[in-house]
Amino acid sequence: MVRDKIVEAIYQDAKENYDLYDSDIIADYTGGTKSMTAGLVLACASPDRRLQYVLSDYIDNKPVNPKVMEIKLSYSLKPVKTY
Repeated sequence: MVRDKIVEAIYQDAKENYDLYDSDIIADYTGGTKSMTAGLVLACASPDRRLQYVLSDYIDNKPVNPKVMEIKLSYSLKPVKTY
């Protein structure tokens, strides 16, 4: 898929040009749209890729006491029955 190639190219570029490995990079989906969040989750499905969200309380529409939440993905694939 094109998406997979783009994601792999981003991580490869980070490794080659900045000496960053998958585990050094954190994708943050705070404030993202549903589509962006879904894309980041798919991009970070590999165990070495990190994902985070910043959780905040709000007072007068301003964030207070932000907490960084690292998201650990856990999943299993099941075969689909075809008829």
